[in-house]
Amino acid sequence: MDSRVVRARRYLESLPKRGRQRFELQAVTVSLGTNKAGEALSTVDLHPGGQWGSQVLTSKVCDNAGSSELTPCLASAAGFYNPNNSQTAVQGTPDDTGAGPSWELRAFVARDESFGFSQGLDTMRMNTSQGSITAVNCSVFATETTTLGLPEGQTYTVPVGHLALGFSGQGRLVYEIDQNISSYKFPGALATNNTIPSNSFGLHYGSASLDLDGSLTWGGFDQSRVLGDVGAFSLSDDGGQDNIIVQLLDIQIKVEQGAFPFSATSNTSEDDAPTSYTGLLSVDMDSGIQPTNLHPMLSYMYMDPATCSAIVEHLPVTLQRFTNLYIWNTSDPSFARIMQSSAHLDFVFENSGHGNLTIKVPFQLLNLTLDAPIVSPPVQYFPCQPFHASDGSNHYFLGKSFLQAAFLGMNWEQRKFFLAQAPGPGATAPNLQDISTDATMISSNPIADFASSWSGVWKTTAQKNSSTSQTTPSDTNSDGPNTTSSTPTPNGGDGLSAGAKAGIAIGVVVAVIVVLGLIFILLRRRRNMNAALMPQPGMPAQNGLAYEKDGHQVVKPVEKDGRHVGSELHGEELAYEIGGESQRRELATH
Repeated sequence: MDSRVVRARRYLESLPKRGRQRFELQAVTVSLGTNKAGEALSTVDLHPGGQWGSQVLTSKVCDNAGSSELTPCLASAAGFYNPNNSQTAVQGTPDDTGAGPSWELRAFVARDESFGFSQGLDTMRMNTSQGSITAVNCSVFATETTTLGLPEGQTYTVPVGHLALGFSGQGRLVYEIDQNISSYKFPGALATNNTIPSNSFGLHYGSASLDLDGSLTWGGFDQSRVLGDVGAFSLSDDGGQDNIIVQLLDIQIKVEQGAFPFSATSNTSEDDAPTSYTGLLSVDMDSGIQPTNLHPMLSYMYMDPATCSAIVEHLPVTLQRFTNLYIWNTSDPSFARIMQSSAHLDFVFENSGHGNLTIKVPFQLLNLTLDAPIVSPPVQYFPCQPFHASDGSNHYFLGKSFLQAAFLGMNWEQRKFFLAQAPGPGATAPNLQDISTDATMISSNPIADFASSWSGVWKTTAQKNSSTSQTTPSDTNSDGPNTTSSTPTPNGGDGLSAGAKAGIAIGVVVAVIVVLGLIFILLRRRRNMNAALMPQPGMPAQNGLAYEKDGHQVVKPVEKDGRHVGSELHGEELAYEIGGESQRRELATH
């Protein structure tokens, strides 16, 4: 492994709980600019996402709040940057330093976005597992206005900026003002200086609320965050921007192990109860696919209203008009049942001629908290937001909420991105691997790590119907799609006919009679053997074993390996036999 692979150490820390709708997804701490003493000027927290330049907030974002702005302005919690006070800032650079903090304007999904910035370059520093790293002349968009609108006209200030993850090629642009100056994207600058092996990154967002540490690696990836099959895709060049687009085939609800926690309809028998739901994706019947952008700058999963409706039909949620989000009914008994189960929302993608690639998003990651300034008091929500892309593309957009459960990697130099299943809170130890300049595929850990990484969270119960039991963790993350219909399809057993059930009952009765007969014969034979072996009065005991007065030997029973059965019944030894140190604990209530 190349020792130059570096991991952003501070990415393991989460932001304050204020504004949890934005802040519970973890951020990277970056130092920007240089003061007169030659030290870092500002320290800011940024969410990883976007290309070209990093979107960094200035104090003006709160000063420029409009009359419809919801209060309070929470941007100060992440820190501000003032390029006017930096000794290393290059301000007012030409437009060719970048096309805005792209993926710009929230990819046509945000309502009434207001965005204003000054464009420039400055020095960026970041703490990593191998010490501090520095890159000069990094593209920065010093943001002075950044608000998003809500369905009923209110707006709010975006409280956290974004750390650009790079750009294709070498991540460098050259232009002239009075002198030749190169504009860099952070990983591109590190690769140019041979600090990292290539202009690349590996990202897993994780979840602060579940203590699932995030992982951001420059020049490589953490293999412990890459499970099972890996999809390798080419970037889509759309209007001068490199978009991360995959083809979605189906959305499903399944369970990894234990009982299926979703209630069947009142007219469904127990034998016909579903064990999964498939066909939840509202897809074009002609193409059978749904173009979908993976977009780290977005918060939610933006999908067609019909698709959101098909999913939430099985969930205790209600669509709130004010936010256009589904609010969990936490008092519904099915809510606790779902959150303690191993159920997950599955996204089935086309995998570039290599079958299908399934990303499983456990429902524990889809129980997020919406807080001030959007709502007060806080509410828990399911992050599917019904929408139609305003650009007419009909694309879906999967943001940070999806990326909690998915690994996203990039080799900008080959214009290749990688998508795979990510683990849960019990991920194995980090295993950093480099991405070479010519890499078109990366390695992964076994998909079995997925179930084991969630074992400390899931509280599973056995299936009532043994014919559909799912107590064994899945050993694959590739599931077939259901693209023939957009109607949700509950998958359950066909049940048994009356004749079959009667035959089983008769067979059980006969088996019981046979077993009782065998027991009677064995007991009679044993009594005869004991009588034959019983010593006569006055004779010494055989083999030095003592006998009670009725002739039975006084000795502990011994198994065939020589261990006394009584020894196995001590509590601490029994716990050791069943792996007591790794028993599952219940899901904490949020």
